[in-house]
Amino acid sequence: MLTVIESPYAGDVEGNLTYLRACLKDCVERGESPYASHGLLTQPGVLDDADPEQRWMGILRGRGWMAVAQQVAFYVDRGVSEGMEDAIFDCRSDGRRLVARSLRSHVEVAVTCHADLQRASLMFASGTVPTRDEG
Repeated sequence: MLTVIESPYAGDVEGNLTYLRACLKDCVERGESPYASHGLLTQPGVLDDADPEQRWMGILRGRGWMAVAQQVAFYVDRGVSEGMEDAIFDCRSDGRRLVARSLRSHVEVAVTCHADLQRASLMFASGTVPTRDEG
């Protein structure tokens, strides 16, 4: 399944990129073909996320991949970023499968809006969703 990954990038960039690599691995282990524009297009010499014009260019290129993806997976262990909120708003009405995930759990939660994404993030953080060890 073609899967676009949404996860935090700004702020703790190195920590978020380490997290993104774990998200990519999780998708691969689920049998998916993942893509994450924020991990690819922000590499040195490509686009500068600190430059608003280049950041917007990267967002638009990522949305192009969303147009062909079968699902968007929002990884929420490190919170829900502004970019993730924008993404769910942009793709919620096109019939694509939208899920929230945590690396601590094999469970995924269907989401349709920002409020669903926030609720799923809280559920995973509070432990009300089974972890990989429990499930």
